[in-house]
Amino acid sequence: MSPTRNRRRPRGNLVAADGCPAGWLVVTMNADGAVVAEVLDTASLLARLPGTRVLAIDLPIGLNECGPRDCDVAARRELGRHGGSSVFPAPVRAALAGADYADACRRSAEVSGKRLSRQTWGIVGRIRDVDRALRRAGSHRGRVFEVHPELSFRRWRGSPMPAGKKTAAGLRARRRLTDARFPGIFASARADFPKRAVRDDDIVDALACLWTAERIAAGTATTLPVRPPRDRHGLAMRIVT
Repeated sequence: MSPTRNRRRPRGNLVAADGCPAGWLVVTMNADGAVVAEVLDTASLLARLPGTRVLAIDLPIGLNECGPRDCDVAARRELGRHGGSSVFPAPVRAALAGADYADACRRSAEVSGKRLSRQTWGIVGRIRDVDRALRRAGSHRGRVFEVHPELSFRRWRGSPMPAGKKTAAGLRARRRLTDARFPGIFASARADFPKRAVRDDDIVDALACLWTAERIAAGTATTLPVRPPRDRHGLAMRIVT
């Protein structure tokens, strides 16, 4: 699958990653101003960190020992009844050691009284890999940021999105934003990647993450919560928008 490109003014090496059936849909704004979309596995994504200015990734970073994270609670509250369900509960740290779904559920229940959802278990491997990379290399911590596309779209639009991203109306609303900011990228990515590998909502979500990456680089991003706590490894538990 060939990368897609679009010329823009130089902004530095900004990377955004959103999970898709084939792995990660990764959109990069290079130092020369080109926007490139490609599909990578987690190892390949992490291998690029040394040359990355900002990585905005739709994945929990920083894990509680017990109970929900403040940033997840705040995100659900802000997105409200219709959008809050898109915020998966982050697993407690003990669940990362689970050998399989049943074992992870047991470990989670022992410390928090709650099992993992199937959706959360589906991304535990990715959480584990990113967590390990950030704990091993302290230099990566200042360039990797947890983001959430629905929060990014809400900030970007200045109001709640009018419909869910998997509806025709919701996709159109998101494309109006992404096509204006990153012209041509959705269309070329859609042509390059089959839908079994990359869904329509994966493309707009990755571009929303890139919009937030630009804000992080410019110093205009905000965080939930404003003063985020850190986990026992010193990783900030926050969602950046």
